Amino acid sequence: MSKMYLLLAGLCLGLTGMAQTDSSASQEKKPDTIHIGNLIIVKKSDGHYENKDGSVSVSRINHSHRNVSTNWLILDLGFANYNDKTNYTSAVTAGVVAPGLNKEKFNLRNGKSIDVNIWLFMQRLNVISHVVNLKYGLGIELNNYRYESPVYYDKKNNIFIEDVVRHYKKDKLAADYLTVPLMLNFNFTPNNFYNKSFGFSAGVSAGYLYSSRQK
Repeated sequence: MSKMYLLLAGLCLGLTGMAQTDSSASQEKKPDTIHIGNLIIVKKSDGHYENKDGSVSVSRINHSHRNVSTNWLILDLGFANYNDKTNYTSAVTAGVVAPGLNKEKFNLRNGKSIDVNIWLFMQRLNVISHVVNLKYGLGIELNNYRYESPVYYDKKNNIFIEDVVRHYKKDKLAADYLTVPLMLNFNFTPNNFYNKSFGFSAGVSAGYLYSSRQK
């Protein structure tokens, strides 16, 4: 009889042991997700930022298909020049250009005439499948024309003359515009994973001359 009691007691202990659950499984931490810019980094429950193969678990949010994208404060640097088609023998030209001045006298110094554009913003609007876009913005254009000869604009008499009395080290005409460009943009890589586009833009711009001066 005592052996039967011992057998029943052993079975009860065995069932009790089988009924216990592992509480550590319920306390297992869920993976954390960290956003850094356009990147998503997944932290595993063991505290590592790695997959089983040892690589970092990284995903990318693709923003290339936004219908409207905006860039702020863009800086352009370039060279300023012009194509002089003035007829210096005409009567109209004679009224604003002194005798002796010609096309050669208005030549610019090579590499010294610069153009600085500061765009406050530039937007691109999707038109056709993110391949054809409308691009527009607002900015200021600062044009600096540096002459080789001592050309001087006499505001009092409204005429250009060659100043042979004073000796100029530098002679510059500055013209500043408030500009609104309107262009068609063609993006040949709209589905690029790294949001690096390849294409070109062409269009027109309207400018308002808010300042002009000669130094």
